[in-house]
Amino acid sequence: DGTKQNAVPGIVSWYQQNVGASIANGDIHFFDDRADNVQPFASTGYNARQISCSSRDSKYGNAIGLCGAEVSEIVPDAGV
Repeated sequence: DGTKQNAVPGIVSWYQQNVGASIANGDIHFFDDRADNVQPFASTGYNARQISCSSRDSKYGNAIGLCGAEVSEIVPDAGV
């Protein structure tokens, strides 16, 4: 956790090499239920958003979402 942003260049490279897709940093969107996975994206040029905010697991200090995302949480908003 906290390093998922480091995987993005390799994923983008794979798509470029294997399917010829060129994906701009601003077109990359990451969704996660943990704030500590979203915040490291702030300085990358990628977009990231915390999801599952309305249902949290109190056993883990509300750090983890219970349901995954709601459809309404998957939006193409820019930024972190």
